Amino acid sequence: MVEVLRRGTRHRIICPSCDSLLAYWEKDIEYKADYQLENPRYIECPVCGADITVPPEREANRNDDT
Repeated sequence: MVEVLRRGTRHRIICPSCDSLLAYWEKDIEYKADYQLENPRYIECPVCGADITVPPEREANRNDDT
């Protein structure tokens, strides 16, 4: 059986512009000032400079103790 010793806080995402696999921390997320957007959270791809929309956190997965 696999046991989680430490839950990671780093997230991964694929850039839709250049197909790079990126890892980021919560502190890397920026917010757009346009409050009409459903999800204004994004990171900037260090390879191509594209703004990548970051999906909202899933609270159920963060608090899961299994």
